[in-house]
Amino acid sequence: MKKTEIATKVSRKFNKLAFGVRKHSPEILVAFGVAGTVVSAVMACKATTKISTILDKAKEGTHP
Repeated sequence: MKKTEIATKVSRKFNKLAFGVRKHSPEILVAFGVAGTVVSAVMACKATTKISTILDKAKEGTHP
């Protein structure tokens, strides 16, 4: 197999993949947005459960 044949095949595969991503980009972006929102909510809930210990340490003066 020649180098030009390999380069042509790789180029075609890459272009096909790029076209597919471009075609479905709205769906991909919506999925990332939804996932980001869910992750943000989970992180906020985890941080909320730790607030009581942080406030207690702040009242004692041991929290920097």
